Amino acid sequence: MDRTKTLKAFASYVGQYDSGDPKISLKIKHTYKVAELCEKIGAAIGLEGDDLDAAWLCGMLHDIGRFEQIRQYNTFMDWKSVDHAKLSTVVLFGPKRDADKILEALPLPCQLADFREFTDLKGYDDIVYTSVYYHSALQVPEELEERKKMYCNILRDADKLDIFRANLETSLEDIYNVTTEEIYNSEITPEVFQVFGEHRAVPKLLKKAPVDHLVGHICLTFELVYPVSRKLVKEQGYLKRIMAFESNNPKTRKQFEYMRQEMEKFL
Repeated sequence: MDRTKTLKAFASYVGQYDSGDPKISLKIKHTYKVAELCEKIGAAIGLEGDDLDAAWLCGMLHDIGRFEQIRQYNTFMDWKSVDHAKLSTVVLFGPKRDADKILEALPLPCQLADFREFTDLKGYDDIVYTSVYYHSALQVPEELEERKKMYCNILRDADKLDIFRANLETSLEDIYNVTTEEIYNSEITPEVFQVFGEHRAVPKLLKKAPVDHLVGHICLTFELVYPVSRKLVKEQGYLKRIMAFESNNPKTRKQFEYMRQEMEKFL
């Protein structure tokens, strides 16, 4: 596969957006990092050649709908705007499956791309579509064919691993659209804290307090599929730094102490 073609096409597409916007620059860097992690995870589980290129390609294209989401809604919160994963498939593959409903719901015309502009790799279109479509879902459908499920899991693990980095390198105000004061003073919603205790990912609609978003990202660790991903999360050290969060709220501070102990045992 000619990766230069992919990189040029991606740069051309995102060049339509304001890279001075912290949200846009965050997603550009995130894309490259996730692609690298997809390749690392894919290689660790034995992929090579076109199969490994396909994993890298999924990483490069998984969040391409984020740029329209930011332009049109100025938020990363899907429940307040549009499902960014589904929008990514619309941007890449045009009117297919539930694309028409998504396009109709957007307040502005969508800047579409063409999947074939991004790659000369043949025979992986449906794998890319499926992986991108499900990369932010709470769970991958059980009935999904095993090969597609593998690519979904590679991408989902890589995405989670880089979200930890993004949380440290980007202002929480830019990520969550709340003030720093709100994050440091808020109390974890009881249902969100319960989900942490159950070692599950937090459903988006349960998140009500500003600090819930931070807990939700921490809980992504419980969903990592591959041993190499769990190894990487420890080697990176990003999760440990996120969990060092010192809330101004006494109850939340005590809950984070518990979560640190629980996560250490889990890993």
